[in-house]
Amino acid sequence: MKKISAVILALMLALSALPALASESDEVYKVIFDTDMLEMHDDVKCMLMLLNSDKIDVLGVTTSPGNSHTEEGMAYTLRMLELFGYDEVPVYPGAGVPLVHAFDRYENAEAFRALYGGFPYGIFAREKPESYLELAEEPSIGYPEYLEPQDMNAVEFIAKTVKENPGEITLIVVGACTNVALAIRTYPEIIPLVKQVIYMGGAFDVPGNMTPVAECNFWMDPEAAKICLNAPFARQVVVPLDACMSAFVDKAFYDKMCAAPKTPFLEMYEELEVQYYQDEDDKSPVFDEITAALLINPEVVTRMEKRYVDVDITYGETYGKSLGYAESSIVPAGLQEVEIVMEVDEELLWSIMYEYLTK
Repeated sequence: MKKISAVILALMLALSALPALASESDEVYKVIFDTDMLEMHDDVKCMLMLLNSDKIDVLGVTTSPGNSHTEEGMAYTLRMLELFGYDEVPVYPGAGVPLVHAFDRYENAEAFRALYGGFPYGIFAREKPESYLELAEEPSIGYPEYLEPQDMNAVEFIAKTVKENPGEITLIVVGACTNVALAIRTYPEIIPLVKQVIYMGGAFDVPGNMTPVAECNFWMDPEAAKICLNAPFARQVVVPLDACMSAFVDKAFYDKMCAAPKTPFLEMYEELEVQYYQDEDDKSPVFDEITAALLINPEVVTRMEKRYVDVDITYGETYGKSLGYAESSIVPAGLQEVEIVMEVDEELLWSIMYEYLTK
């Protein structure tokens, strides 16, 4: 008996000397970042936070329509990867237009304003370029100098990468959902192979920012958003305007960022963001950056709700509206339960953003 006890004790001591098994917090996420990139703003910050995190392996960036045309997003993304020193990250051209939504529906800007109370935005207000090297206006950061887009398109890249990494790929979608919708319609077999999809889009218990009821990203391509959210992915997380309006960055944060040791990003940030922080009480909501922050540190989310989610694709005043059903008994057929980020810890978000944007 003593010999058996001695053996057990020896085994316990040996096991205690081994490194601890990786916890969930140590997990490295394989990410495809789908973006409607502009020269600055939230997409840039979100991408850099992902790239600067040891917890995240960005396998590729795909460009989508939304705030910018795919060609514009391609030019900005390639150039910023050059400036930030991430030459190894491939960029794949995505869909050039939404699935159905087109500006000619509105006939002209006055018709749009009569329907929605505002002027067109994003791709509906910007001239579509012939090439990513021939934009209507030369980027203030310049055109890409040596990086080029991949020959493979975004849809093929998404499908191929998911198939090669079953159960491992996180799709972060911060523009229109067009590329992902096309990918799962063309290759429906990838749906159960995706680890999770995280969207910045929608507005549930707050007004929209594109129309009185619709948020910009979902409104840009409501049909694509509906296709994605109705798909039976293992996990879907939506960061809507509800969460974005719970966290703001102010002039004090801007000043703190500008005081950090200069990097190519911080030089851009100081120059291009100064217009938003002229006065001490100026502040701006945080959008896409929340999707990166919740991967880096899930504790940034302080309130999450589960609802069965849909998107209104009836053309009219409610086009693009996010629909969230909390009670399963009243849910229309075919909807999926989605996790909705409703509130975030503002101070923790600032801390995460500062750490991963000043590296």
